[in-house]
Amino acid sequence: MNNLHEKFCAEHPRNIVSYVTFTCYRPFWVRQPTAKDRETSLCKKHENVQLAVDKLYQLDALKVKHCEELLKEKCCSTDRK
Repeated sequence: MNNLHEKFCAEHPRNIVSYVTFTCYRPFWVRQPTAKDRETSLCKKHENVQLAVDKLYQLDALKVKHCEELLKEKCCSTDRK
């Protein structure tokens, strides 16, 4: 909602509306997103791992971008003893 309020204020500079007023006039069909609304194939636990890998990649601490690649590189193979 903060992003929408900022966008509204930028697009309509003559209409000064506080954030509280902006949220009060939210249409009933606009809902707050929930965890199940996320577009991801990962559960929360694995999504958190991917977010950590993304940040480490951004900081140039890792050379791989996906957690699956990191696991293949760092973990033992389950196919071999």
